[in-house]
Amino acid sequence: MPITYNLLTVSQRLTGGLYTALLGMSVVFIGLVVLIYLFKLMSLTLNRKRKEEAAPVADIVEEPIVEEVSEADDGELVAVIGAAIAAYCATSAPSGKLVVRSVRRVGTTVPLFAALGRSGQIFGR
Repeated sequence: MPITYNLLTVSQRLTGGLYTALLGMSVVFIGLVVLIYLFKLMSLTLNRKRKEEAAPVADIVEEPIVEEVSEADDGELVAVIGAAIAAYCATSAPSGKLVVRSVRRVGTTVPLFAALGRSGQIFGR
């Protein structure tokens, strides 16, 4: 004769629920541990193949790249930037009042990964 749920006492019901919960959590935990070891095994085998394929690379000394900018380019750049600012501020600044005296590059404070993420979003990569 099977035991029905209604015949069990409250303590028997709670221990049965506790056993069920522990069994479920232990199965999930063991499954996750197995997955972790499988991923480690896969990474070891794939890295071993990559190391075998990779040829030794000679040390390359990189020289800093120095860009030379001529004065003609600076004048054109100042004109373009001035025109862009004038177009942007067309409603707030009169056309004769805006003068661009100099242009200089400002270093970025954005981390490299953020800049790469933005460019990836812009160019759809």
